[in-house]
Amino acid sequence: MTDQQKPDPAQPESPPADALAGHVAAPSVTPVSITAETQAVYPPPRPPMTAQEQQAARQAQSKRNVMLGLSLVAFIVIVFLVTVLKMGGYVVR
Repeated sequence: MTDQQKPDPAQPESPPADALAGHVAAPSVTPVSITAETQAVYPPPRPPMTAQEQQAARQAQSKRNVMLGLSLVAFIVIVFLVTVLKMGGYVVR
């Protein structure tokens, strides 16, 4: 064998073509540049909320939390009542 025919130990051997039959090459990653299209997809961040807006957001969140809690309690009571009614007189025995 001559020097041209010897494989370079630093270069890995490529797998046979039939081994790559089911594989798809990974797409190359390109950096995203800011253009008009990306501005439409990614709008600029909103400015910070004022004190009044923060107070209104806190009150709205508090109302949502109370309604969620009451809904969960109502669900638990309904499940309990249905369970007791389905058991009927078997609870006393």
